[in-house]
Amino acid sequence: MFDFGCHRIEVLLNLFGPIADTRSLMGNVLFSREVEDTAVAMFRFRSGLHAMLAVTHAVSFPADTLDIHGSAGSIHVSVPQ
Repeated sequence: MFDFGCHRIEVLLNLFGPIADTRSLMGNVLFSREVEDTAVAMFRFRSGLHAMLAVTHAVSFPADTLDIHGSAGSIHVSVPQ
């Protein structure tokens, strides 16, 4: 989360508003360094909406995507590499 996850949290805040509760797991899966290389966070927003964010530097094929699924449909946004 420290490297680039914080920017994804900012996107979620801009889209969905304030966060009411958070749960997370993080650690060093591949690299031995001061900040984690893999993290997963689950958020509950004040509106009741739930979101999950997963970030990692420990994969061979990086992908930066945003997927939103709701009762009326879904949206998929890819960020060009």
